[in-house]
Amino acid sequence: MFTGQHHHHLDKLFHLKHKIGYIYEHLVVQAFAISLVSIFVPIYLLTINFSLTEVMLYLLFQWGVFGLFTPLYAIILHKLGLKEVIFIRTPVLAVGLFMLSLLKTNAFLQKYYLIISLIIGFSDSLYCLSISSLFASLIGEKKQSEKTGEFLAFPKISSILGPVCGGFIASYFGFPILFLIVVILLFTSIVPLLFIKENVDHPKFDLEAFKHVKIKDFLILTAYGLKGFLFFIFVPLALYFHSQNQVTLGLIVSFLSLTAALFTIYTGYLSEKFGLKKIIRVGAVFHSILFFVFAFLTGKPLFLYISFLSGFVSVLIDVPYETYLFETAKKYRSPLKFLVFKEVSLFVGRAFLFGALILLGTSISLGFNIGGFSSLVFAFF
Repeated sequence: MFTGQHHHHLDKLFHLKHKIGYIYEHLVVQAFAISLVSIFVPIYLLTINFSLTEVMLYLLFQWGVFGLFTPLYAIILHKLGLKEVIFIRTPVLAVGLFMLSLLKTNAFLQKYYLIISLIIGFSDSLYCLSISSLFASLIGEKKQSEKTGEFLAFPKISSILGPVCGGFIASYFGFPILFLIVVILLFTSIVPLLFIKENVDHPKFDLEAFKHVKIKDFLILTAYGLKGFLFFIFVPLALYFHSQNQVTLGLIVSFLSLTAALFTIYTGYLSEKFGLKKIIRVGAVFHSILFFVFAFLTGKPLFLYISFLSGFVSVLIDVPYETYLFETAKKYRSPLKFLVFKEVSLFVGRAFLFGALILLGTSISLGFNIGGFSSLVFAFF
């Protein structure tokens, strides 16, 4: 839920508007709700005196629940439809946000704060895997890069004002009020789903994709999971440490979302024209350079200005690589088989990042240096 990676999963359903319009309406509200809070949970933990290491541990547990148990979630998804998954997920997520709002004053939750990360990680896992499997099943065969670029841009556009609004609410009314508003919007978002009478089925699942694992694909996926967290967790953290102001942070992230949304569409066109491989390799070079520059400038005023490039650079890999992943998923009798392998691999990259930081000393610049080296893996795509 609390990263751009989650927004990637949200993006997928926008391609299905013509087939499941009520889910499209649900997603418009949900995307805005998530954008209100997505970058601020780590900031909130820091403001109530959690250390950066404890924040990293929180994120590791949240995404550990997601990645490690993905095969189990796939089995659950096969038994349930998308509507039912969302109905289950929404109150679970609301409970997690409610517990976060109590964290500042509740000694029990402060001691066992990782329980909250497990609850939120569970709610995210059911939802995100479900959306990905649907998109892989229904995306068309022609101009997939262009379509992916166009439809990835729509939820980004609908979420542009979320960060600045979330920063304003958190600054002037407090984080508990922000979490409450998000919960209200989440429950509001499920109203359109009440009008869906039929169930939206999910494909079957087995471990077929794990039996045909290619080391190169696995390494690139781990690097993809790692780099996504750097853009959507570490860049906002570095900006917050510089400004110490939630409104300023929200304003900057909203601007980055705007640039990413606009350039996403153009990157889809470039991928279609020049090919996925060429754009991904160019993106690998730009990612590596940018992360090394970020590492050098962390804590310096110039970081703020260089960060504006992240909206452009991040999509150079996101759009063509996401297209490739869904093309690969469609080759299986059930796309869910490959998507589970994808999510497990993404988690390995995230776990490596958080594990290295926890063991070697929690440092934003160290995280960027790791990203600089790992991004070079995409040059071998």
